[in-house]
Amino acid sequence: MKVEKKQETENQIAADRIKLYEAREATLDRIVSHIGSPIDIDSFLQGTVNEIGKMMGACRCDLLVFTENEKMKIDYEFRNSETVTSSLNLIIPAEKDFLIQYAGNKQAPVAISDTSDKKYHEIFRGLAKKLLTRSLLIVPIAYRGGVLGMLGIHYTKAQRDFTVHEIRFVESLAKQVAVGLQYTMLYLEKEKDVEITETLLDISTNLSSKMEFGDISEFIARKSLDLLKADVSMIGVVDRTRDALVITTFLEFDRGKVRARKKGSISLGTEKELKKALLGKKTLFLISEDNSKLSNLMLRTISRGKSCFFVPLFFQNELFGIMTLVWTKEGFRATSHENNLVEGIRNQLTTTLENNKLTSEVVRLRQELRGRTASERIIGNDEKLRGCIEMALHVSSGPTTVLIQGESGTGKELIADLIQENSSRKDASYVKINCGAITESLLESELFGYEKGAFTGAKTMRIGKFEQANAGTLFLDEVGEMSQSAQVKLLRVLQNGEFQRVGGSVTITTDVRVIAATNKNLEEEVTKGNFRKDLFYRLNVYPIELPPLRERKEDTPLLVNHYLQVYRAKSNNYIVGITENAIKSLKMYDWPGNVRELENAVERAVVVCSGRIITEKDLPEVVMNADGTLFERTIDIDIGMPLQDAEDKIILETLTSVRGVKKKAAEILGIGRKTLYRKLERIEGKEG
Repeated sequence: MKVEKKQETENQIAADRIKLYEAREATLDRIVSHIGSPIDIDSFLQGTVNEIGKMMGACRCDLLVFTENEKMKIDYEFRNSETVTSSLNLIIPAEKDFLIQYAGNKQAPVAISDTSDKKYHEIFRGLAKKLLTRSLLIVPIAYRGGVLGMLGIHYTKAQRDFTVHEIRFVESLAKQVAVGLQYTMLYLEKEKDVEITETLLDISTNLSSKMEFGDISEFIARKSLDLLKADVSMIGVVDRTRDALVITTFLEFDRGKVRARKKGSISLGTEKELKKALLGKKTLFLISEDNSKLSNLMLRTISRGKSCFFVPLFFQNELFGIMTLVWTKEGFRATSHENNLVEGIRNQLTTTLENNKLTSEVVRLRQELRGRTASERIIGNDEKLRGCIEMALHVSSGPTTVLIQGESGTGKELIADLIQENSSRKDASYVKINCGAITESLLESELFGYEKGAFTGAKTMRIGKFEQANAGTLFLDEVGEMSQSAQVKLLRVLQNGEFQRVGGSVTITTDVRVIAATNKNLEEEVTKGNFRKDLFYRLNVYPIELPPLRERKEDTPLLVNHYLQVYRAKSNNYIVGITENAIKSLKMYDWPGNVRELENAVERAVVVCSGRIITEKDLPEVVMNADGTLFERTIDIDIGMPLQDAEDKIILETLTSVRGVKKKAAEILGIGRKTLYRKLERIEGKEG
């Protein structure tokens, strides 16, 4: 009788095993049917959890696949009822190595009848409690010693003891799934390799037909957005001195369309971490959570995003620029596929630069100019201003006389400096003189020099600015203020390269390139008889007219940020920014004193600001009243005040009311500019 019972039991076990293996084969057949053609890994893995979950009568079956992504997230789930708590998209608060170790060194299944048992790790118990899991079978998806993922079979209604046969059954299923997963992943990886090769071939073919760097960089930026599903694509060029990075292409994917954004520039002198990373040559993947100086700069200042590729570009073993791809959504992490694609695009771009050396050098020359001036001195993206800079670059190499016109404070001297720095005379003398700040009697002596005894006090011979600048460049600021006699002598120098010192008879020959600047309309001055027509034509060979700040108000925020950095460093007052309302007020104001006046306003705001952020209250009153309201100002003159003191007070108060613009102050006071200069010198001497 006992023998018969034992035989019956063994027969039942054998029958159960047969059923399990038959079920395994049927389950595998159904899983494979989910793969489809072409191969779809998501359908394959979702089919896996569906079929295993049903076969095991589980309340929930989920799958975590180990990828290059840093976060461990459950991407596939089966639930036998909507009432069962979902684990889909759950982030596992543990490292990959911890999970593998938890599954056991031999990568065997782990059967847990009671998930609340304190012998299990607190992370595990916390997750089980959150998901209402009472019993759990954890099965590693392992292939040839490597763990590809973890399968979880959950029971939420009651505790359950897992039989050896059940565990072995699921383990055998997992091994078959692992083989399928491994080969599916290999297939998809090869498919991606083919895709990368075809993509790079397409890029190469298109680039070969493009000559201009602007076309090349825009094509690369657009292609990168499309292929890598990024939100922002930027390409920038570093100037030869490595002082500045100028963004040449800035594209953003916005509401289904690719839009070009305004380009800017970054000073590499102040952003040392950026310069260090560029010179490091390595492609970096940055995430905003890092909170490093570099990630903050790239993802919070230059662009707004959560992660980005930082790709230095080198040409002929020299730093050329940067390519950056930005993702604005949380959670994106680059895999080997994205890394390979980015490296391939970088190689194609640098190869194109190598093959077209002339284009590269022209780009470098232009960006060298734009980068240096934009980041350190001439700030702005306005088309008129950019046009002036291009004109200055174009004329810089020759000896042509240049006339720079524009209101006070627009940057005429900076354009003159720019021409000099990029000219063939950059290593020769560069002499400057402000014609409006010197009296008529002294101007000729300053320009042309004088002989001993030429006038009272001329005890020795002295050379003038033209002799000092021989073989170099002479910058004549406020040339419209020159006297008629000085104009005659200047005309002779421009025509023949000859002049005589004051009180002398010897003709001196000089080779000087003249750059002149004025805030006057010289054509009107010619009509009035104040300026010689023939001299005007000699000076007006190559005119450059700078726009006033009121005509390029969109550059105001750039200028404000630049001067904030400058004066924050000088004052040791750590200002972190400026409010939107303050920026609006600054943009609304017309700035009669132009950039110089704006600089003074920012310097004042940095000094008076009591907090960390500049507000409207820190701005000058005239800026706060920029909505058109007249700002009336009165002067109190005490009875008995000396007439000279009253005049001095009126002059100083008037100058203050026009924010230091001497031309405007002279007009209001009804006196000439030279008279105003003399009076101010006297006042300063008295105060000193």
